[in-house]
Amino acid sequence: MFIFPAVADTDSAVAGPSRRCEEGVPVQGSSCDIEFLPDEPDTQTDYCPQLMPAELVVETTGLLYEQEVDFLEAMPEGQVLTLPMTDADTSAFAHEPDVQGNTSSGMHDDTELRRKLDLQQKKITKLEKQLETVLSNKLWHLAPDQAVSAKKKDARGNRWSDATVQKALQMRLACGSRGYDFLREEALPLPSERTLQRRIEDIKFEPGILEELLPALKAKLDTMRPEEKHCALLLDEMQLTAGLDFDPTVKKPIGLATAPLVNPDPDKKFTYATHGLVVMLTGLSSRWKQVVAYHFTGDSTDGAFLKEFIFSVIEKCEGAGCHIDAVISDMGSCNKALWKILGISAGRYSRPSVSCRHPCAAGTDRQLHFLADAPHVLKNIRGHLVRGQSFFLSSDTVAKYHLPSNQVSVHHIKALVKEDAERDLKLAPHLKPSHLEDNHFDKMNVSSAVAVLNHSVGAALRVLVHLGLLLEEAITTAWFVEQVFKWFTLMTSRYIGTAMSNFKESRHDEAVAFLEEFMVMFSSLSIKATSTDRDFFKPVQTGVLISTTSALRIQHELLNKYNFLFVLLCRLTQDALENLFSCVRSKNPVPRALEFKLTLRLIMVSQFFRPSKKGSYAVDERTQLLEFVELKKAACEEDAEASNLLDGCLLEDEATALDDVKMQSLVYLAGYITHSVTKKFTLCNTCKEYLQADKVDENDHLLALKSYRAQGDPSPLVRPSRHVVKLLQHADNVFCTYESQILTTPLSALVNTSLQSHTLPGNFPQCHDLDKRLTSAFLMLRLRIALRKLSSKAKAAKAKCGSKSVGMRAALSQIR
Repeated sequence: MFIFPAVADTDSAVAGPSRRCEEGVPVQGSSCDIEFLPDEPDTQTDYCPQLMPAELVVETTGLLYEQEVDFLEAMPEGQVLTLPMTDADTSAFAHEPDVQGNTSSGMHDDTELRRKLDLQQKKITKLEKQLETVLSNKLWHLAPDQAVSAKKKDARGNRWSDATVQKALQMRLACGSRGYDFLREEALPLPSERTLQRRIEDIKFEPGILEELLPALKAKLDTMRPEEKHCALLLDEMQLTAGLDFDPTVKKPIGLATAPLVNPDPDKKFTYATHGLVVMLTGLSSRWKQVVAYHFTGDSTDGAFLKEFIFSVIEKCEGAGCHIDAVISDMGSCNKALWKILGISAGRYSRPSVSCRHPCAAGTDRQLHFLADAPHVLKNIRGHLVRGQSFFLSSDTVAKYHLPSNQVSVHHIKALVKEDAERDLKLAPHLKPSHLEDNHFDKMNVSSAVAVLNHSVGAALRVLVHLGLLLEEAITTAWFVEQVFKWFTLMTSRYIGTAMSNFKESRHDEAVAFLEEFMVMFSSLSIKATSTDRDFFKPVQTGVLISTTSALRIQHELLNKYNFLFVLLCRLTQDALENLFSCVRSKNPVPRALEFKLTLRLIMVSQFFRPSKKGSYAVDERTQLLEFVELKKAACEEDAEASNLLDGCLLEDEATALDDVKMQSLVYLAGYITHSVTKKFTLCNTCKEYLQADKVDENDHLLALKSYRAQGDPSPLVRPSRHVVKLLQHADNVFCTYESQILTTPLSALVNTSLQSHTLPGNFPQCHDLDKRLTSAFLMLRLRIALRKLSSKAKAAKAKCGSKSVGMRAALSQIR
């Protein structure tokens, strides 16, 4: 049915089919009131001439010609009337003009455009829904904030969630700066590096116990089951490059040792940091780890200091909720000094003493156990062999195991390598000649030790003896290699099959019996070059006895007292800490102190974001950490403002004059500082005008020559104000006065001292801390120059690489 819109007509009586009644006005004389629709088009009842039928069907409320009203006087209301129309009438009606002179075809064009617009809008809505579906399928792996960012052209203004920040920190750590930028540009919507820096910049991470993060550690531990709170404390060092840098996180120099030496040299003014000592917690029930403290050390560390430091760490961490059962370290000199102070020892004829009273015993008999890292012990065993020393077994061991001789010699293993070298199908394919070479790098390589002291090597030796290619004495070497490999397998058990468990008591008792027999055998043997040499009890024997005894006691306590289902003894090694050091060395094999600190901080924060993968407590603890960082921000700012002034503040009239050469450099630097502050900070017009007023016109020859523009052209370099030059000249005098204290003085103390002892002009702007910003920028530059000069002296004494991985990376870094 078509309803024609009425057109307003001021004439009341005009004959002809084109006459129309006024809009909304009933036709007089009709028994039925006929109203006319307004002139707005209706999407459902629009007039369409191309589709108009030959007969026009209308209702009594429709549009009628006035000449036909007489026929409707007797028609009941609501009755439908069919009016015949010819083709001529239809054509005439379609093109009749309205009062504005427009034709119906123009009205049709407008209606057609509206119809097309509606159709296109429906298509757009449909395509938007399809796009949303496609994006949902493609972006399912992204967090909601990442999905929102992916749909935008610019990621600025996004509020990144803690989960996304966690992922971004881990990617930044794994990929480096360039790799992370590539991921952001090509693949993933991620926060910028500056955003990541802002999220963690208030974690100062100064050497010592990381007390600022203990509340976050407590929140992490609160999500764990009781058995998951049992952990071990790992202690180890990695090599650093000696040198000084400016630490932007705390605004002071970094690079000096923070732990005392055993015998400090009184003639040395400074002790440069050559190692980074890291303390880490690692779970015994589930896989979690967390750095809790670190120090910069020199070539040695005082054992008494180390004891107090470790005990303080344990007390702080136990206060946060963890349960520390053991301390694991290598057998370095400082760790052996710690053992000696605590009474940790083992001997051939004495019972091993492997524990001391726990610092958190609180009136109980709780003990703190100490272990030597099993992989380090294995490397030491291999080291004795490849250096040409032999293991001489006791007569009781030879008789008990029916061995042909008492000597374990590397010559038998070298004979095996020689036999395998002649064949493509080898008896011990993993054993290489390089594994038996004595050099500085291979002695630090665990894989070399495992390749030599392996069950396959023992089996190959037995085959050669059986074939008559080796003497029967090689059976003793084969037996010893197999025993050491079995000991190492149990001490580093990673699977349930080799774990300590009460599920199968016979297997558990067998493992315990073997470890006890191994300790008896290893404590009774002698390690020496020949049988006539003097016998000494070697440190490697002490390490085997202490580690094995502690491991047996700890597993017994965990299984029977704390109801552990099983114990993986690999959790009693330093693997987690060694992996951490590998991450720190990823960019620089021997980093400087600042790089070590910043990388360690990034790794540590990323670990705090990551819950344990084992157990049922996999909740998001990131919020606690980030909220805590926000709370710390105000406190850190207050501490920075509260920095004390240096003693004996330099007065204005005590300032020494600079020579002409230094004044030339100072004027140039003053211009650079002015430009830097203006570009970095938002300043008002008053501050900008003051910096541009009363410009200096003396001691500016260097400034003029530094410009690349021809003389006469405007110089792009900033010519500083006289008051700025005077302010920075005084700051330079303050720096020179206290230069001997800069390694222990915060930058804020130097800045406050300079500002308090300098009288500013009365018109100097105070609205945007212009004096403080100029002084801080200048003193930071002076501090960096001084640290660079001191670092050049430290580089003169180059330290050799401390491990094979370090040496390999250092060598590759020289390849271009």
